[in-house]
Amino acid sequence: MVGVAQLVEPRIVIPVVVGSSPIIHPIFYIVLYQTLSFQPNTQNIQLQNNQIHLWHLPFKKNADQYWKLCSKEEQARAKRYLRPLQGEQFIFFRSTMRTILATYLKKSATELVFKTTMDGKPYLLENLTFNLSHCEQTAVLAVAKNIELGIDIEKINLSKQWQGIAEKMFTLEQCQNLLVPMTDCEKATLFTTYWTELEALQKCLGTGLFKEKACLENFSTFYSKTLEPYIICLAWEKGNLKEEFEIMGYCY
Repeated sequence: MVGVAQLVEPRIVIPVVVGSSPIIHPIFYIVLYQTLSFQPNTQNIQLQNNQIHLWHLPFKKNADQYWKLCSKEEQARAKRYLRPLQGEQFIFFRSTMRTILATYLKKSATELVFKTTMDGKPYLLENLTFNLSHCEQTAVLAVAKNIELGIDIEKINLSKQWQGIAEKMFTLEQCQNLLVPMTDCEKATLFTTYWTELEALQKCLGTGLFKEKACLENFSTFYSKTLEPYIICLAWEKGNLKEEFEIMGYCY
């Protein structure tokens, strides 16, 4: 059975009062993290127009078959990594992405030809959109039909330079939220959530972090901590999906 997250308005925030007195301690907003069940892969997966499929790709080591599925350019790129493990991870995630996308298109993985935009975002000529993100030994892949997607996965962490990063990259409201008294764990979670959202939005636009800033009103976002200690953020442009749709989770 497929795990389904039914969403009406994916981007939801809930007010949380910090401390015992809301008069002294301001209210700040924490994202409502949705639970998504990643079910085992089946051979008969159907992608509908009102769906986005999210794939969890846990890294599997030492498999020569994955190298054979990648193009010569992809293999050469993997060999340029300084650490062999990073090259293996790149090949695994790339070949797995190829396999999954090829299944939707009823092709072989080696048949797929990826193009890139001027800013380097990969795409296919077919009416299938996708976006891949990885962190350490896990990755997530988003797939849909004719819907621009951006996805990011990050491990919960608080940089020592978090204030400088926040002032440069986050909105004023997000910066103010991070200054509210809270535990280190809460701050790390909130900071990582904002960073993951920023990455997902920019990947959806197909621009770099230091280029065009995304206007949140034009996008919908979905957050999940199902794969803790990681946070996942999926972004897509509003108006491309019905108000009620499904986000389906699968595990490769």
